[in-house]
Amino acid sequence: MKHCVKLTLAAAMVSLSAGCATHAGTADLQAQIDSLKAPEDQVVIDSARAQAAASATQIDVNLTDHALELANFRIGKRFRGAMKKNH
Repeated sequence: MKHCVKLTLAAAMVSLSAGCATHAGTADLQAQIDSLKAPEDQVVIDSARAQAAASATQIDVNLTDHALELANFRIGKRFRGAMKKNH
């Protein structure tokens, strides 16, 4: 199945480079790309998109967690500094 996707993507890239010459060829280009897709390719593409979306969500969560940790560290550092000055 992966081999099929690689061939489809390679053919789409060839069509894309040929179709970029004219703006009017855009509809034809999309039709060519759609005609190259086999149903099993679409399943692989949809799965890859879902995995990418899940990964992006996980990255966002991780970055948010790190930002919160950093903010808590900075707040704690300021608080400890303020406590030292007051005592």
